[in-house]
Amino acid sequence: MALTWTGTGDTYRGNYHSHNQGPGYIYKYRGVGAWRDAQVSGSVTLDGTNLIANLPLSYAQLGSSNSGSLEMIKK
Repeated sequence: MALTWTGTGDTYRGNYHSHNQGPGYIYKYRGVGAWRDAQVSGSVTLDGTNLIANLPLSYAQLGSSNSGSLEMIKK
């Protein structure tokens, strides 16, 4: 695999979280991330054949995120 990724346009940042609660449990999820559109070019080769040679690479995105979750169950 030999791909080149180039970020284009603005970088967007976001925070996300969820909280679920029911009988005997609580679940919390939280994350933060950033992403932007990208252009990608190159090849993905298997046994000498480029698997993406005839595919349009029209949508790509670069991103980074950190997340975590907590689950508490009452027995």
